[in-house]
Amino acid sequence: GATVSILRPDVARHCEFPLSKPLFKGLQTASGEKLRLHGECSVSFQLGNQAFKHSFLIARIRDKAILGLDFLRRFKASINLKDSTLDLPHIKVPLHQRWQCVQAILQIREEEKKDEWLLSILNTTDLIPESPESEAFASVLKKFRAATSSDGRLVGRTHVVQHAIDTGDSRPIKQPPRRIPFSQQNHVQDLLRDMIEQGVIEESQSPWSSPVVLVPKKDGSTRFCVDYRKLNEVTKKDSYALPCIQDLLDALGGSAWFCVLDLKSGYWQIGLRPEDKEKTAFSIYRKGLWQFKVMPFGLSNAPATFQRLMEKVIPADLALVYLDDLIIHGPDFSTVLAKLEKALECLQNANLQINLKKCTFFRKQTQYLGHIISAKGVQTDPKKTQAVSEWPTPKTKKEVHSFLGFCSYYRRFVKDFAQKAKPLTQLTESGRFFRWDAECEKSFQDLKNAMTSTAVLAFPDLSQPFTLDCDASAHAIGAVLSQQHDGQERVVAYFSRTLSRPEMNYCATRRELLAVIRAIDHFHHYLYGSHFLLRTDHSALTWLTSFRKPEGQLARWIETLQTYNFTIMHRPGKEHANADGLSRRACGEDCRYCQRQDERKEQVNSLNLMSEEQNLQKEDPVIQQVIKWKLEASRPDMEELMESDPRVKQLVSRWELLEVRNGELYHYWLDKTTRRSQWVVPQKLVKRILQ
Repeated sequence: GATVSILRPDVARHCEFPLSKPLFKGLQTASGEKLRLHGECSVSFQLGNQAFKHSFLIARIRDKAILGLDFLRRFKASINLKDSTLDLPHIKVPLHQRWQCVQAILQIREEEKKDEWLLSILNTTDLIPESPESEAFASVLKKFRAATSSDGRLVGRTHVVQHAIDTGDSRPIKQPPRRIPFSQQNHVQDLLRDMIEQGVIEESQSPWSSPVVLVPKKDGSTRFCVDYRKLNEVTKKDSYALPCIQDLLDALGGSAWFCVLDLKSGYWQIGLRPEDKEKTAFSIYRKGLWQFKVMPFGLSNAPATFQRLMEKVIPADLALVYLDDLIIHGPDFSTVLAKLEKALECLQNANLQINLKKCTFFRKQTQYLGHIISAKGVQTDPKKTQAVSEWPTPKTKKEVHSFLGFCSYYRRFVKDFAQKAKPLTQLTESGRFFRWDAECEKSFQDLKNAMTSTAVLAFPDLSQPFTLDCDASAHAIGAVLSQQHDGQERVVAYFSRTLSRPEMNYCATRRELLAVIRAIDHFHHYLYGSHFLLRTDHSALTWLTSFRKPEGQLARWIETLQTYNFTIMHRPGKEHANADGLSRRACGEDCRYCQRQDERKEQVNSLNLMSEEQNLQKEDPVIQQVIKWKLEASRPDMEELMESDPRVKQLVSRWELLEVRNGELYHYWLDKTTRRSQWVVPQKLVKRILQ
């Protein structure tokens, strides 16, 4: 009797059918039950000796698949009850009758006994219906019913902590109420009534008063807030740290099942210290003066209080906690179910409640903290990044800052982020005139496209070694952190940033080393304490660990690298494309800087010198001293250089790039395409060459 053809989710996963977004939002059974659709796929199958290809909706059903009326109409099939066959134009397929009438009746009667809230939760999981796992999960939910809220009315009130507002000796701050639009006044009255009934607010005679702000929520409802900025200015700050989101995401590696719990009106489940209630007072014109009995939104120390509470209530081995978002994860169902049971017990003991409507249970792929997570890895949430595709062209520096701020949250997913964002980043520099040109527009569109087509990054596996690929160009540095997963090299994260103006003047080798230093520092929490492979396409870096008597910046960098355990491997540029793309972009033919730079190089290298001018090196005491040291292979130490000419120090700082040929001193350039030598210019020739 089904009007559409349906396939069970586990069957679709087992057969690895590619899924697409269904045209329908959901299905309704004959009994009125709503089924969530997981997708739609095209399936090739065989009946008798005839092949068919038909579209199936993916939903949780008891049987593996159902051929619906859409199939019968499309292929002109009919059910022959007399002969028990499925009659098609060219074949008859025997039907095998299964006597399930009694089982079906029992099933309906048992489901009727279950609470509607429980059925709605079970239908959103990836568990097989009526399976032992599904029943075990239902049993846990019923056992800890007091820790759940599904009617939108009940709010827990914990006894573990109370929120304090320490204002010291500050005098009470009184602000006048703001006018509320006529269209929202009735709604405000309803919100006040609800908060009174739930014990959230009470009448007040406080000397403090702050104005009301109505903030729209994602589900279309309105959040009642108060503008506490003036109160926050005189409040002593609580520095309790929130966890790093990246650390939380990294901890999900190796998991296949996920449960995400959301606390019901989380802040309102924490009471206020009695002496601080009056400080939360707010006034509404002709509706009186009220104060909160619980912790309201908008207080500067509220996040710290809430995070401290959750970390006290929920042990770290049960769930990862970021404010009111908890995620329970594990490699298998039994592990996650055991953790979920203990976590619900902890919440119930603390008199805290979760919001069932916002929770997701036993999913193999779910949304968490703006990301989509699964056993394959982590990726951006399309619902979040979709907003970028509709982002209007910025008109001011502030709007450019806002756009870059949003994109930067997901920059670890975007290869070559710094290079793509460079024109927009330059536009926000202090003292720079705002001028939106074709280069800015291209950067804007490139970032929008990159945000909506990000890759799936692998979870880091701390039991396996990491590989770090680094590269540098004239404008940016970049790196790729990767690991071997199932015999395949998978990207864990990208890193890139543009070079500052002084850094752009570094020689190629110094920029390459800068890329290594900054990348290792960025990925410190992954690399420190374990061996990793450092790959570079710059052969000069292979001598990094054996450099003799380094000084200045180079000495500091080498000292930093000595705290890490790594092996350097040279990889030719053609094989180094993963990191190379992060740092470079082809310059246009009209790039004036590059043209001047090439001309300058050619002029210096091809300068025709008379023999007497070449002999000027022999008359230059600085050059002769350096030649003497090079021939003796004796690099001077710091004490010897203390009183030396600045030119001596400059040349010695490039010791490894100096070479003596035919009694003359040459300096090597090391870049990606050439290895040129430059004759070291004596002091007497400097003015002529510059002219």
